[in-house]
Amino acid sequence: MSMDFNQALFNITRRAESVTFFLAPMGWGKTRSVWDLAKQGEKIVFVSPLRSIIEQLKERDGVAYFREEMTKDKCIDLFLKSKKDNIFLVTPESLSEKIKQRIMSHNFLFVLDEFHLFYDWGESFREKLFEFYRDLVCEQRRILGMSASITDNLKDKIIEDLGVNNPSVTFIDVGNFEFNNPPAMLISLKDIILKIILWAHLLFYFKGRMIIFVSTRKCVSIWKERLRQMGIDSHCCVGGEVRDFTQRELRKNPRIIISTSALSHGVNIVDIKRVFVLYRPEEATIFQMFGRGGRFGESFKVFTLCKKRASA
Repeated sequence: MSMDFNQALFNITRRAESVTFFLAPMGWGKTRSVWDLAKQGEKIVFVSPLRSIIEQLKERDGVAYFREEMTKDKCIDLFLKSKKDNIFLVTPESLSEKIKQRIMSHNFLFVLDEFHLFYDWGESFREKLFEFYRDLVCEQRRILGMSASITDNLKDKIIEDLGVNNPSVTFIDVGNFEFNNPPAMLISLKDIILKIILWAHLLFYFKGRMIIFVSTRKCVSIWKERLRQMGIDSHCCVGGEVRDFTQRELRKNPRIIISTSALSHGVNIVDIKRVFVLYRPEEATIFQMFGRGGRFGESFKVFTLCKKRASA
C-alpha cells in the first residue's frame, strides 16, 4: 500500500473520538497497515476475537502482550514506558474490568480486528466482544475496526448505533467481500452432487490439501471416523481447539482438514487448494471460509451448497 494511503489513514485515526472502519479484500494486508501506524509513533491496543491471531502476531517485532510471569498491571506499565513496543495484543476476555478501565484511560488507538465478529458473536455467545466495543464508544476512545466482510445489514446497524450524522465516523472501503487471491472456481451444487465430488477428491485428489467445513462438532467426529476407517489421515478442529490445531500443523500437514467454523477466521493454512462447505453458514462466515484457500498465493477451487430456493 502507498505512503499516501498510510498517511491518510494515520490522519483519519488521529482525530479525537474518531471511529474508522477499514474494509479491504481478504489477504490484502490490513494488519500490515496497523504496523505502519505504529511506526509513525501511534500507541495501539490490537484487540482480536481470535486467540489464534494473537498467537501468530506475538512473533512480530514491536509488540507487547500479557505474559504469564508478570502481573497484567506490570505488562501495561512496561508497554507505556517502551519506546520500541507500540502495539499491545489482547483478546476482550483477557481484560478484567479494572484492566479494561486502565487501558481506556489512555489515548491509545484501539484496533478491533475482524470487526464483524464484535456484532456477530458479541450479540449471541461472546457478549464481552460487543460490551468492549460499546464501552470504547461510550468512553469516546479512538477506534479502527477492520474487516473483509461487513454485510449491508451490519453496516446499517453500525451507522444506526453510532448516529446517522456522526461526523467522527468514517468508512474506508477498498474491497469489502473481495479476495486478494480469488478462487479459480467457485461452484455451488446440490447436496448429493457436492458430496459425490467431495468423495472423488478424498479418494483421488493428491495435488494439494483440502479443508471441509461442517456444521457441528458431531459432524467433525463422524467424518474423522469415516476417514480413519478408510486409512485416510486428517486433522480436525472445533471451537476452543484452534491453538492445538496450529500446534499439530507444525508437526505434520495431512491432506485433509475437517472443521466447524472454528477455522473460518484468522488461521493461515498452507497449500489449501480445495475448500468444501457442506452447510449454509451466514454470509460473512461463508466468505471467510472460502478465503481459507490460497492463503499463500496457491490457485484453489471452492465447492459449496447452492442456496435454498425461496418458497413460493
